[in-house]
Formats: sequence, C-alpha cells, structure tokens
Amino acid sequence: MKISGHDGTGGPKRPTEVSGARGDLTRERGTQQGVPTGSDKVSVSEEARTLSRLRAELGDVGAVRTEKVEELREKIDRGEFRVDLKAVARKLLESIFGESSG
Repeated sequence: MKISGHDGTGGPKRPTEVSGARGDLTRERGTQQGVPTGSDKVSVSEEARTLSRLRAELGDVGAVRTEKVEELREKIDRGEFRVDLKAVARKLLESIFGESSG
C-alpha cells in the first residue's frame, strides 16, 4: 500500500493515493471554505465482478454440502457406504478427456 503526501504542519496530510493488490483508490484533493472536497474512485477487476455475479447466482450452497457430508458420514459409520468404482473411473476419464465415456 502506498500513502503519499505531507501538509507542512508537522503532521501527515490526508492520503492522495492508496494502491494495493485489490485495486487503486484515488482521492482528488481540493478545499472549499476549509472543507475538503473531491471525489473517490475505486476500480474492481473483471475477475472480481465475475466472482460476485457467480456467487449471487449460486446462492448459499454451503448448507446443501454440509447435509450431504453428514449423510455420507452416517453411511460410513454404519458400514453402508459403497464406492461405485466404474462411476469413479468414468468421472475421472471425463474430467481428463472432457467427454462422456458412457
């Protein structure tokens, strides 16, 4: 993060530029009757906008996954969980080759 400037009164002046990994924040400084005026500007990357949109579309999937995990744990504890090796192999090949082998 970069903070620049000094107002000459012995103390730091307001930051005019702050930059970092999450984008830049710029403040254009000016005064009007002793009151700072200006505009703030924040830029958000395209990836951040896409991530935000996807999160909104998906909603809260955490609760669904938690229920599924608990269900599988109970099956394992009871000795009822069985792995379908053909299904695992099929999904593995689909993820590698990107096609259905079914």
